[in-house]
Amino acid sequence: MPKAIDELGKTYGRLIVVERVPSAAGRGAVWRARCKCGRERAVLGTLLRAGLVTSCGCALSRGATRRESKEQRDPVLLVMQERDELRRLVESLRDQLKKATT
Repeated sequence: MPKAIDELGKTYGRLIVVERVPSAAGRGAVWRARCKCGRERAVLGTLLRAGLVTSCGCALSRGATRRESKEQRDPVLLVMQERDELRRLVESLRDQLKKATT
C-alpha cells in the first residue's frame, strides 16, 4: 500500500486539516478537518486533494451552490461569462437594427 500523503495543516476551501484518524483497510487516509464555522469532519485525503470536499456542509446550508462557489473562486470564468453575455447583447442589437432599417 502506498504511503499516505501528509495533509496535516493544509487548507482546502473552508477546511483545515488537524489530524489523521484511523480508517478501514483499503479506504485510504482519512483526516479530521476543522471548518471555519467551527465544526469538524472526517474526510478522505483523495476527496480533499480533488477539491470535492471544501467545507463541513455549512456553505451549502447557507444557500451557496457548488456552481456559485466555483464562480466566486475563478474570476477568469466570470469575465468569460460577462464577455459572452455582452456578445449576445451586441448581436441582438444588430439584428434589431437590421430589421428596423429594412
